[in-house]
Formats: sequence, C-alpha cells, structure tokens
Amino acid sequence: MTAMRICDLNLLLYATNEASAQHERARDVLHALMVGNRPVGLPWMVTLGYVRLTTNPRVMVDPLAPADAVAIVRGWLGRHNVVAPEPIARHLDLMAELLAAAGPVPTW
Repeated sequence: MTAMRICDLNLLLYATNEASAQHERARDVLHALMVGNRPVGLPWMVTLGYVRLTTNPRVMVDPLAPADAVAIVRGWLGRHNVVAPEPIARHLDLMAELLAAAGPVPTW
C-alpha cells in the first residue's frame, strides 16, 4: 500500500498565484503530484479554502472567477490518483495522535 500525500492549502495557493515568490516551486511540486501514480488527497476543507481565497481580491492580485476556481478543483479531482478524503468519526483523535508523534511544528 502506498501512502497518500495530502495537499496543503498553501501549496495550492502558491502554485496558482504567479505573484508569489514560491510560485514556481509550488507549481512544479503540484504538477509532479498530479501526474504521478502516488495517491493524492485534497480534503474538502482545503478545496473550499482554495476557492474562497483564490477568488478574493484581497488575497490575489488577479483573483479567479468562482467558476474558474471550481473548474480547477474539478480538474484536480478528476485525475486518476486524486481523491477527496472524508473525515471519519475518530478524525480529531487520529489528528491528535499524528501531531503528537510528529513533535513540535517548526515556525518559519
């Protein structure tokens, strides 16, 4: 069984926002994930955040139209290796266990 890679909202934003200093690297990482065979997860909270932020003129210099942002998400979710994982009843407990095992989160 291959581990699933879960995309972070920041990766999606940087990959879309050409004005971002991280744009090229994020675009390349996202492209590699999307064309690969390894499973990729796009949680609904991440895709909702993506649509909300990429359509906001306070976040994006050139905001997307809502239909365009949704079309991008549809394209990602239409790939053979991309799924939208659903939370389960133990979601919070599992998240707490993973965070405890990971140790302190670095600040940048």
